[in-house]
Amino acid sequence: MKILIDIYHIPQYNLFKNVIKSFNPNDVDLCCVNRGKLVSIIKKECPEYNLYIFGDYKKNHGRLSLAFRIVLPRLYQLFRLLKKKNYQVVATASYQANFIARILGIPNFSVMDDPRGFVVKILNFSTKDFYLPLFNKKYGKAKNFKALKEWAYLSPKYFSPSKKVLQEYGLERKKYIFIREVVTNTSNYIGQERNLALSLIKQLDKNIKIVVSLEDKAIKDLFPDNCIILEEPVSDIHSIMYYSKLVVSSGDSMAREGGMLGVPSIYLGNRDMPANNILIDKKILFKMDINESLNFIKKLDYFKLDQEEFRIQLKNEWEDVSELILQLINKYK
Repeated sequence: MKILIDIYHIPQYNLFKNVIKSFNPNDVDLCCVNRGKLVSIIKKECPEYNLYIFGDYKKNHGRLSLAFRIVLPRLYQLFRLLKKKNYQVVATASYQANFIARILGIPNFSVMDDPRGFVVKILNFSTKDFYLPLFNKKYGKAKNFKALKEWAYLSPKYFSPSKKVLQEYGLERKKYIFIREVVTNTSNYIGQERNLALSLIKQLDKNIKIVVSLEDKAIKDLFPDNCIILEEPVSDIHSIMYYSKLVVSSGDSMAREGGMLGVPSIYLGNRDMPANNILIDKKILFKMDINESLNFIKKLDYFKLDQEEFRIQLKNEWEDVSELILQLINKYK
């Protein structure tokens, strides 16, 4: 059996990594886009797996370049690959490879959490197995799983925090804030104000220790001296997040990751996502602007939560997403 897993950004790689490593490298091909540190992370963690790189986000300067210099050429490259190779199943957390697989008659599925209108329409056409978390609203013929996609690698079954990584950066448990800054020239964030996390950091007390994860390292010199700028790939970024006292992110994926790690988390971005609402309802994730975030941070010491108890509660309530993906792959054996 030959499987193709198409990956569009780092959280999607994390979604599939336990599944990938459960297969022999001869049975799985990986495909990704050159975006941020995605390629270097995959090559470091899966060096023995065949990797195709289609699309380069360095060519992305807005909607037109995204469509005509990345997405359309990528669809053509995927078509050539899938036509040449004898894949029995295509797995994604997106839609592009699914669309090509449907045209070529290859079984495919998508497990995702972002039901944007055009994506839902494409997946309703492309696949019989299209999974979303159990949202209040129904999205076409999407099936549901009770969890969020990040749970595939953050569940206590798969992730145990290690204090070892704290020594690498001179950090102490619960004595720093973790902040993520994403770029805004992707299809997800076009229209969002740039450098929201940087604007927040500049207004924080300079005595607060801050660990920063940047999608675009070109802006690292803009950050003040009390910031530790991470250089990906990081040995254990989720342990750094786990032991922080707060996670703040201008992107939605890491904000949710913080919440699933049992850390109070703030989403600074402008997207209203059903996936975020699942954790907002659990009062672990908060959608706030910069002023609201500053007030929250001032009162952070009053936020009380048993971190591991919260995670065990999620484990008891939610499904194993990695097992769901394996079941879908085995369905086509």
